[in-house]
Amino acid sequence: MVVEERKNAKKKNKVFNNFPYPIENGAELLEVCNKNSNIISEIVLENEKSLRSDEEIDHAISRVWNTMLECMYTGCHTEGKLPGGLNVKRRAFELHENLKGDLPYSNPEEWLQTIRQTEVKFRQILQWVSCFALSVNEVNASLGRVVTAPTNGSAGVIPAVLMYYLVIENHAGNFEHIKQFLLVAGEIGSIFKKGATISAAMGGCQAEIGVSSAMAAGALTELLGGTPNKYSWPRR
Repeated sequence: MVVEERKNAKKKNKVFNNFPYPIENGAELLEVCNKNSNIISEIVLENEKSLRSDEEIDHAISRVWNTMLECMYTGCHTEGKLPGGLNVKRRAFELHENLKGDLPYSNPEEWLQTIRQTEVKFRQILQWVSCFALSVNEVNASLGRVVTAPTNGSAGVIPAVLMYYLVIENHAGNFEHIKQFLLVAGEIGSIFKKGATISAAMGGCQAEIGVSSAMAAGALTELLGGTPNKYSWPRR
């Protein structure tokens, strides 16, 4: 086991050193962005391109997003109680029923489009975001398929905030926005993992839900036009 871990560590170091922008912490990320006049997603994309083709990158990101969308769809349309014998009632279904309009749909993508066409009052914004996050948490609690972002326990934050952007903030949002969001979120999560931990068992709740919140906040800030100075940190 130890030998295998050492081999994997050497492979990771080799890959990392071959990146055009090897980044260990937030200060280095901010420095690279300022030096090259880039936003974070552009830096991350260049690193990804050193490992795989544009088509492979887009395919992988599409898989991640489609899984997130399907997860939210499933959670919002599953009624009843969570398994396990504690009789915990699913909350996302009822919340969704109270928020959704009357437009018909038959799959996750059509569902997304109908929400865009539904009037969302200011007081309903947080209800929608909570609904999206809860739906993922409930799918996770029922042993369904989720995207670890960065962990299963905090898997609802990233898809909920990205869904908010697509159905409330920007109705013209497309795959390029999804790609940009996930590239930034992934880089922020990676920095936390390198410098601290994303494990709640090791670092408590802030190592899990705190990191996912930082990932989502940074990614959303970039989509809304924020600069790296607004969502990075200059500490080493």
